[in-house]
Amino acid sequence: MKDRSTIRFRGRPRHACYLSPFYRISLLLLMLCMGLLPARAQLSRLRADGQRIVNASNQEVILKAVGLGGWLLQEGYMIKPSFSGGGTQWSIKKRLYDQGQSDAAVEAFYQSWRDNFITKADIDYLASLGFNCIRLPMHYELFLTSAQRAVRNSVARNSGNYNNYVNSLTSWYNSNQLFNDANLEGFRTIDSLLRWTGANNMYVVLDLHAAPGAQGTDANISDALAGNDLWNRSIYQDITVRLWQRLASRYMNHSGIAFYDLVNEPNNVPDNRWIHDLYERLINTIRGLGDTHLLMIEGNGWGNNYDYMEPFTFSNRSNLVYNAHRYWITNSTTQTDPNPNQINLIANMVNFRSTHNVPVWVGETGENNNAWLSENIQALNSKGIGWCHWTYKRFDSQENAALMRINPPYLMDGAANMAAVLNNIRFANCVANNGTIAAVAPGSTPPPANAPIGKTIWLQGFNNQYVSSENGEQPMNCNRASVQGWEQFVVVDAGGGKIALRGNNGLYVSSENGEQPMNCNRPSIQDWEKFDWIVNADGKISLKGNNGMYVCSENGEQPMNCNRPSISGWEAFAWGEVSAAATSEVAPAIAAEDFKVIGYMPSWSGSVNAVQYSKLTHINYAFLLPTATGGLQSIDNPSKLQSLVSTAHANGVKVLISVGGWNDGNDSGFESLAANSTYRNNFVNNMINFVNQYGLDGVDIDWEYPDAGASANNYVALMRQLSSAMHSRGKLLTAAVIGANGGSILSSVFPLVDYLMLMAYDQNNFQHSTYNYAVQSLNYWRGRGLPAEKAILGAPFYGRPTWESYAQLVNRGANPYADVFDNVGYNGITTIKRKTNLAFDQGGGIMIWELSQDATGANSLLSAIHEVVLERGGGNPPPPGDAPIGQTIWLQGNNGQYVSSKNGEGPMWCNATLVQGWNQFLVVDAGSGKIALRNLDKYVSSENGEQPMNCNRPSIQDWEKFDWIVNADGSISLRGNNGLYVSSENGAAAMTCNRTAIQGWEQFNYGVAGAAARTTLAAAAVPGKKADCTASGNILVYPNPLVQGGTFTLRLDKYDASAPVLVVIVDINKRVVACHKANAGVLTIPTGNIASGFYIVTVTNGRHTYTKKIVIQ
Repeated sequence: MKDRSTIRFRGRPRHACYLSPFYRISLLLLMLCMGLLPARAQLSRLRADGQRIVNASNQEVILKAVGLGGWLLQEGYMIKPSFSGGGTQWSIKKRLYDQGQSDAAVEAFYQSWRDNFITKADIDYLASLGFNCIRLPMHYELFLTSAQRAVRNSVARNSGNYNNYVNSLTSWYNSNQLFNDANLEGFRTIDSLLRWTGANNMYVVLDLHAAPGAQGTDANISDALAGNDLWNRSIYQDITVRLWQRLASRYMNHSGIAFYDLVNEPNNVPDNRWIHDLYERLINTIRGLGDTHLLMIEGNGWGNNYDYMEPFTFSNRSNLVYNAHRYWITNSTTQTDPNPNQINLIANMVNFRSTHNVPVWVGETGENNNAWLSENIQALNSKGIGWCHWTYKRFDSQENAALMRINPPYLMDGAANMAAVLNNIRFANCVANNGTIAAVAPGSTPPPANAPIGKTIWLQGFNNQYVSSENGEQPMNCNRASVQGWEQFVVVDAGGGKIALRGNNGLYVSSENGEQPMNCNRPSIQDWEKFDWIVNADGKISLKGNNGMYVCSENGEQPMNCNRPSISGWEAFAWGEVSAAATSEVAPAIAAEDFKVIGYMPSWSGSVNAVQYSKLTHINYAFLLPTATGGLQSIDNPSKLQSLVSTAHANGVKVLISVGGWNDGNDSGFESLAANSTYRNNFVNNMINFVNQYGLDGVDIDWEYPDAGASANNYVALMRQLSSAMHSRGKLLTAAVIGANGGSILSSVFPLVDYLMLMAYDQNNFQHSTYNYAVQSLNYWRGRGLPAEKAILGAPFYGRPTWESYAQLVNRGANPYADVFDNVGYNGITTIKRKTNLAFDQGGGIMIWELSQDATGANSLLSAIHEVVLERGGGNPPPPGDAPIGQTIWLQGNNGQYVSSKNGEGPMWCNATLVQGWNQFLVVDAGSGKIALRNLDKYVSSENGEQPMNCNRPSIQDWEKFDWIVNADGSISLRGNNGLYVSSENGAAAMTCNRTAIQGWEQFNYGVAGAAARTTLAAAAVPGKKADCTASGNILVYPNPLVQGGTFTLRLDKYDASAPVLVVIVDINKRVVACHKANAGVLTIPTGNIASGFYIVTVTNGRHTYTKKIVIQ
C-alpha cells in the first residue's frame, strides 16, 4: 500500500473502549444467525462466472475482508504514526542492531511478534464483526530458511552486502535451494491462519506484499533493499515464479483460499508490459500445476492501471480477478477517469468489469475519516463490489482508521521498548476503534445513539430515590436518598445495539430474566445483563430486558424487578452523569494464558511436597534479609529452598527469592544499603550470586515501607540497578507494596519491575481484606500509571484479628464460602473467586500470602482460584500424554549411540556407547504441553538452533522447552521452541536443534534408565545405513580441511574385503552431494564441484558403518 505516514485525522468522535469477549461472541452469533453471505456457509472453491465470483453452488460471494497489515511485514507508519526516520522493515531492524541488539535477539523479537500480533482470538473477533475474508500480506523473506534470511539481514547492517545477497539468491535458485522446506516460517503462518479462518468459515487471500527485489520504488510496502529490482534483475522474477510455484503446489487443493494476489501494488514501473510478462509467466506456471484458484492481477500505479494488461492480453484468461486500491478519492459512483484502464474510481471499475466480463475487487481501501470510510463501503456495496479494509491494527495513542489500535510505547523509540511492544500487540491489550468499526464492519450494530456509553451515571425512580446496586450483596433497590458509590453505574456497550450497567463493585446488573428480583452480581455480560436503552418523550429513560419486559423500580417499596410488559411511572427513570469524565469499558487486562498465580512460601512453614504446583505460575520463597552494607544474612532452611526450586521447575513453575518482608517493621538494612552506592553495588552483586547459586528465576523486593523523600529516591536507585542486573540475565524483578496510599513507591519504579504485588490486606481489624479494598487497591495503583498487566492483586489465606490461617478457621467450623467467623475476618471461596475475576479484568494476576495456610480438598482457596483461571481460558494444558514425565530415560540415536550431556562442560553429543550418569535425563513437565530434559540438575537447551546444544541451564526458559513427538515407528523426536527439530548429527558433530523436518538423525529410541535399549529405529534416511549397523573401528580422512575441488584420502582400519565400500557425502541439510563405491580399504575421493562448507562422510563396509565430518574450504 502507499505510504500513509503523513495522513492523520483528529478531532472526530471516538469511544476509546475495549470490546469485551462477550460482545465479540454475541456479534459472531448474530452474524452466523443472519446468514447474510454465502461465504458464511461451508466453504467451497471460488471461481469466476463472468463478472461474478461464485462458489460451487453458483451463488455469488461478495468478499468483505480485512488486511492483516503489519503482521508479516512492518511498514513504518504502522509502527509509529508519522515516523520520519525510514519506514522499511529492514530499517527498523537496523535501528535495533545499531542499539546493540544481536542477530539472535532481533530474530527472536520478530518470531515473538509473529506469534502474538495475530492469533486465533484476532480472527474470531474479525469473524464476529461480520467479515468473511482475510487478506494476508506476505513477505517473501519468510519463505527463506533462517540461514538464508540472515544473509538478507546482513544487508540491513551494511548496504554494501547487497550484491552478495543477490549472488547468494542466484546460487540458491540455481541449486534449487529456495522454498523447499515444508516447515518454513511463511508456510507455518499460512497454515495457522487457514486453521483459524476455517474454524470461522472465512476465506483467505494470499497476497505477495513484499515481492523479491521490490515491485516498485515505494520501499515501505516491499521492504525494498533496492527499489524496482524485481524489474531490473531477471533473477528476482525467476525467484517470484519459483515462490508461487511452491505456494500453488502446497495449497492448490485448499478451497479456503479465495485467490492468489500475485504481486501487490506495482508502482513506478517504467513499462506496464514488464508487469504483464511476469504475470503471464506466473499464470501459466500456476495453471500448469493444475491449480484452478482465482488469480488476482494488480496493475501499475499501486494496483490500479491496466494498460497492456487487459484480460485479452493473457494467453490463459480463466479465473482472473482485477484489483483496485482506493485511498483519498471520490466515492462517487458516476465520476470517471478518461483512461478506462485506470480503475480506482468506482465508475471505471464497474465499466472495466462490464467491458471485459471479469470480476473486480478492491484489494485495499481505508486510511481516511469515518465519514469517507462509511460512504466508500456503501458505494462499493451498492455496485456489488467486494473490498478489503486496510488495516486491522496499528500503533497509535488515539483512534485511527484501523479497526484496532495498539498503545505505545513505540519500537522506533528504542530497543528498551521491545518487551512492552510484544505485550501490547496481543489481542487482549489492543483497543477497539469503535468509530472505524461502525463505519466499515459488515455485521457491526452501533450502540444506541442516545445511550451515554462509557459514562458513569445515576438512575432516579418515580419516588425521587436513587437505584442502588447493594454492592451485589442483596437484590437491587430504588430507595437511596443520595448518590454514593453503590448508586453509580457505568453504561457499557453490550453489542447488538444494547447496553449493560456495571456497578462500582465491578459486576453487572442482571434482569434475572424477570424470574426473581434483580441483582448486580454478574462477572460478565450474558443475555440477562443486556438491556435496550429507551428514551421516553419526557426525556426519562426505560430499560427493557432481553425477556422483552421492562425494569420496574417497585417505587422503592421492594426489590426491583424486570417483569413489566409496558412503561408506566415506575418503569421510567431520570438519569444524569456522576462526572463529566468518561470511563472506559475494558477487556480483561491480560490474556488468560499470561495470568499469574503467585504463592508465597515462607522458610518457616509449609511442605514443598504439599504445594499444588499445577495451579501456580510462580512461588516466592520468603525471606532473605539484607545487611546494612549490602551483604546477605544466611537464608533460613536452604535445603528447603533447593528442594522447592527443583520440584517447582520440574512442574514448570518459576521460583523467586523474596528479600526483606515485614521483619517487625525493621527495614534499616534496606535504608542503609540503598543510600550508599557502594553498598548498593554489593547488594546487587550478592543477589546475582544468590540467584545463580540456587538456580532462581528472579528477585522479589519486599521493602514495604520506604520513607518519603530521600528514602523513596534511594528505593528507585536500588530498583534501577537490580532491574538492569536481573533483566540482562533473563531474570525477573518484582516488588511487594502496600495495598493503597503507597506514595513512597515512586511511579518511576513501574518501568523497572516485571510486576508489583499489591498487598490488599491488613487494612483494618477483621475487615482487613474486603472485596472493596481490593478494588480500591487496584484503582490506586493503576490510577498512578501502573500498567494493568503489572498489577498483581494480593489475597490473604488468613484471618484477623487472630491471625489464624484459613485452614485453622475451617477446621474450627468456619464456612468456607463466608468471610466472617467468630469475629474473625477472612476471605472465603466466594470472595476469592470474585477477587480472581477482578484481577483478570483489571490486573495481571493474583498473589497469595501464604500457601501453607490453605485448606485442602474442596475447601482449598487455591483450587477456587484455579477454577476461575480455567473458566477464563487460562491454565496450562497437561503435559503430552505419551511423554514419560518424572522418569529418568536414555536417548539413542540412529547411529546406535547414546545422547550425552557432557556434564554441561561442552556441547552435547550423540556418541556415548553406554548409559551412564551423563547420558540419563529426567523428563520434566515444562508447562503448556511441553517437556524439558534435566541431567544432574541442569537443563538441556536448544540454544535456539543458533549453536550446538548444551545441558547447562539452571532453570527452564523458552529454549529449554521441547515438544515430545512420537513417530509412527515408535521412536520419538524433539522439537524446540524455535519450531525446529533436534538432530543427533549422527554422532559426527555436536548435537543441534536446527532441522526443519524429521528424518533419521532426528529420531531417537528411548527407554527408562536401567531398561534394555530398544532398537526399532529405521535408518533409511541415511543412504547405505542399515538398521543393525554399529560403529566399530575407525576411518582416517586426510587432508581435512581440504581445498574446494581437491581430493581426500579415506582409509578404513578394519576393511572387510568380502563387501564393497560405499561412501556417501551429505551436506548439513542431509542432501546427498556425492556417492562412491569401491572394493578397497583405501580410497581417493574427488570433491569435484562440491561447494565449500561442512559435510558428513558416511562409509559402509559390510555390517559396519563409520562417519566423519569434513570441511571443504
